[in-house]
Amino acid sequence: MGKLSCIITCYNNAEYIASAIESVIKQSRIPDEIIIADDCSTDNSMNIIEGYAKNNPIIRVLSQKENVGITRNRDNAIRQASGDFITTLDGDDIYYPHKLSFEYNQLIRDPESVVFSNINWIDTSGNVTHQLQTQNIHMMKKSDLVRYLLFREGAIPRDMMYSKELFIRAGGFLPHMEIYEDWDLKLRLSNLASIWKYSGYNGIGYRRHSGGLSNANPLKHYKYMMMASLNNSEWISDILGQDAIPKSILSMTANLIGAKEIRVIT
Repeated sequence: MGKLSCIITCYNNAEYIASAIESVIKQSRIPDEIIIADDCSTDNSMNIIEGYAKNNPIIRVLSQKENVGITRNRDNAIRQASGDFITTLDGDDIYYPHKLSFEYNQLIRDPESVVFSNINWIDTSGNVTHQLQTQNIHMMKKSDLVRYLLFREGAIPRDMMYSKELFIRAGGFLPHMEIYEDWDLKLRLSNLASIWKYSGYNGIGYRRHSGGLSNANPLKHYKYMMMASLNNSEWISDILGQDAIPKSILSMTANLIGAKEIRVIT
């Protein structure tokens, strides 16, 4: 059986970090290692984290000396993990009790796969406001999966479980990606992983609040979505054709300006 590491990243999440940690240590399948990577928080986060670490030997704390951003913080923590398999959690989100068990049981049958669960959007109090159904990508053939992720044709999984070896082979998180680093990695994983499997479980509570990175300026979203597409343009063009990346950029542009579509007339 492979060893499982769970990476929790934190930056000024004092209000929520205890809930995130509790949701991991109370899993029906407890991870073999929990790495909590704090990105030089200026609130009470580290005091809370250290309190949990003192009482739980599987918790390992990594504390940045200066703020490096979510991308570098998470990438560094994963690379230092001792587990064969990896999963992640933001410090303001939660897992539901059987997330790790359901995903791990799928992954050990095919360690080259990526395993994911459905997602609940939750508010600041943890109440479910919306459910994201991601299971429609279950066992998609490669070209369909790449197209689905590139054009964001529906809900995209998050906090998946995969082997550390697959993460390293994919190149990890790219340091110049301030946001959409996760989407960029998912694109690369779709090029390498043989199968993406649905766990059959609503595993993640994704907290939507005003301080989240998803509330960044729309032009910043656009910039980094463009960068993610261009980072992967060569191999995507080989799979989907030379027009795939230009079409995806036009689709992003239409979304930014609130248009249903953009037509190019020559």
